[in-house]
Amino acid sequence: MFPVEARQRSWNEKWFDRVGTSYLTGVAAGAVWGVYDGLRNAEGTSLRLRGNSLLNGLTRRGPYMGNTFAILGECTVIKYIIIVEHFRWVKFSSFQALPTHFFGLCLST
Repeated sequence: MFPVEARQRSWNEKWFDRVGTSYLTGVAAGAVWGVYDGLRNAEGTSLRLRGNSLLNGLTRRGPYMGNTFAILGECTVIKYIIIVEHFRWVKFSSFQALPTHFFGLCLST
């Protein structure tokens, strides 16, 4: 009905979006890993001890993976901003987050 003008996001909006997404993905992956470890290594016989083991696994693995993914995401976003955003003349719509992460991980190794 009304024409919507497509607004390009600035570099800091892209940075917050991609780093935040990486952090949440890492926390979710760490939570799954923590639940697995907590249930596998539960040595107590009571439900309370098993629940405590599960929560310990969650809080041990979740923040670790979240911070790791956030740092990797930040490195890839910075590389994307420096290499692609400032040195390209034509905007390609197909060059989005997934190739950026792959490119950044290749440069990180």
